Amino acid sequence: MKSFWAAVVVAVLLIGGGVMFNKHIDGVTKEMAEKEEKITSLIEEESFSGAKKEIDELKKYIDDKMIVLASVVDHKNIDEIELCVAEIEGYTKEKVKTEALTRCKKLEHLISHLPINYSVTLQNIL
Repeated sequence: MKSFWAAVVVAVLLIGGGVMFNKHIDGVTKEMAEKEEKITSLIEEESFSGAKKEIDELKKYIDDKMIVLASVVDHKNIDEIELCVAEIEGYTKEKVKTEALTRCKKLEHLISHLPINYSVTLQNIL
């Protein structure tokens, strides 16, 4: 009987931890997506100085969340996101609108796939 209750406690902890983790990764993804959308709209308006400010905020946000991201997200994906942000920053600095917008689209894609690929779901576990 003790092993049954131990299994129940472990199951509850795993499910509760999974729910909390999913909420956290969804929150991080949502925040990053909002910042990316602001950057995209500023670049579309050719407000490169405003975009630079938003890029700096996104970089700071990614740095602040790096411990959580690095613990669950494949490092290759994190590197791709950071590289994409750096490319956007470079193209924005040089005021190359089309290339910056292309990288924004790529960043949007990378960010949108974080919860799909890393949420605790039965599909991702199996």
